[in-house]
Formats: sequence, C-alpha cells, structure tokens
Amino acid sequence: MFGISLPQSFLQMNTIFISILIEALPFVTLGVLISGIIQIFVTEEMIAKIMPKNKVLAVIFASFLGILFPSCECGIVPIVSRLVAKGVPISAGIAFMLTAPIINPVVLFATYIAFGSDTGKCRSSARLERL
Repeated sequence: MFGISLPQSFLQMNTIFISILIEALPFVTLGVLISGIIQIFVTEEMIAKIMPKNKVLAVIFASFLGILFPSCECGIVPIVSRLVAKGVPISAGIAFMLTAPIINPVVLFATYIAFGSDTGKCRSSARLERL
C-alpha cells in the first residue's frame, strides 16, 4: 500500500491477535451484559443475605455457584468485578472466577476440538483435581 514491507512474523502475529479478539468478543459482551443485569437487579443487601459471613464458607459457596453458573474465562471478569463492587468478598470472587470456567461446556468442547480427546480429558481432570 505505502511501499512498506512488513515481516511475515508480524503479519502472523497480527492475524492471531485479531482472531483471538474476534473469538473472545461475544463472551466479553455477554459478561458485560450479565454484569449490567447484576448492577440493576441485585442489591448489596441481597448479596449480604446470601453470602456466608465466614470467609471459608464464602469461598466454598462461591465455588459451588461457579459450578452452577459456567462462564467463559473472558466473560467472567466483568461479572466478578461487579459482584465484588456489590459486596462479595474478594476471596469468594476469585473462587467463583476460577471455578466457573473449569466446567464451561464451550471451553471443554473447544479444547477437545483443538487438542484431541486425550488432551481434553487431561485438561478437565487436571482442573478438577485443583479444586
């Protein structure tokens, strides 16, 4: 276009970056939408009523909520950010943020497609062993 020749490695990096951005955008958008719903419909009093006062029980409770509410790694960040702003302890927010993507069916399926059946099983069992 301007007579500038870019190295092939830069063009490959650019393609990979744009591909990852386009792939993650729907999940981030969904996370922001859910975060907005939490902002509008969930009050601090509701959070205080639901969350256990004990930090250990709060982490366990948040982990089980993460299992019930699977989300993508990209989309969970705005959700947890909003929940922490609403009064969820940071330790419980991190537990939720780490647990939700573990059992996300989309993530498991993408891993299976990308790496085959053996790696998908290893990844799933390795993540579950960390709990």
